[in-house]
Amino acid sequence: MKFALLSLILLSAQLAMAQDTAQDICQLNLHNCEVDDTDREAIERGIKMMIGIYKKVFDLEVSKSFQIKFQIFGSRSDYTEYRGGSTSAPAYYSVEKKEVAILNHCECCSVGRVYFIRRVYHEASHAILHEHLWHPKWLQEGIAEYFERMEVYDDKAVIGFAPDRNRACQEWLKEGQLMSLADFFSLSKSQYKKQESKMRTFGWLFVYFLMSSEKGQGMLKNLIWEMNRAAGATPSIWNMIRFKLLYNNNLEIIKRAIPQDLEALDREWRAWIPQRREQQVFLLPAFSTAK
Repeated sequence: MKFALLSLILLSAQLAMAQDTAQDICQLNLHNCEVDDTDREAIERGIKMMIGIYKKVFDLEVSKSFQIKFQIFGSRSDYTEYRGGSTSAPAYYSVEKKEVAILNHCECCSVGRVYFIRRVYHEASHAILHEHLWHPKWLQEGIAEYFERMEVYDDKAVIGFAPDRNRACQEWLKEGQLMSLADFFSLSKSQYKKQESKMRTFGWLFVYFLMSSEKGQGMLKNLIWEMNRAAGATPSIWNMIRFKLLYNNNLEIIKRAIPQDLEALDREWRAWIPQRREQQVFLLPAFSTAK
């Protein structure tokens, strides 16, 4: 009887700890704006589901103390001042502060709400991946853009599709303007920034392509882990400098992570682009974010 009572007490304590961890995943700090209960719930559930997908697909877990701090602004001037300068980007993740800042100036309309939640999911993806390492911009942004269109239900996440971006890639392919994967992987940070809008579209669809099959998911997982190993596996200033100095060109790491020839993968990718898309669904039971 004593053993059963002790077991019940321990189980209750574990459940309470899991609930506390779930409640602490997001810290919303509001500046001249409001976030209603529906959006708060969508943010919490969405980030929990994203963490579950990261664990299930990429075998990446967050620490027990993991938390994303959000600074949400209703005024562009307040948002700009907080960032320390003018910017057209409506949201960003700060590695130094380990927080997300978001401009939520369209909170009064349904369209604005949709874009606000997308920004939250996008930056949350950066926060989760930065828990492990500074990955190349194309990989960081490709995965973040992928999670932007996630919709969360009771026990599943459905990843949405962007028809306009898909059409753009199809046109580049048709017109012979779609760069090879080898060239895309070799882009420097400055080269990426010069054509960032186009590269974000390219990266988003390439991640969507990889996530559409178990084989592709395995490649993406290998890419993330090879990058981790190359940079020392833990996020520190020294490892960031070491990674940038030694692996400015990521092609060597990518070739280790992807077992097949890059040219063959490029042919598969180009053959996939014109095909009809299907929704990507992830079924996940309830889980705790603690290790």
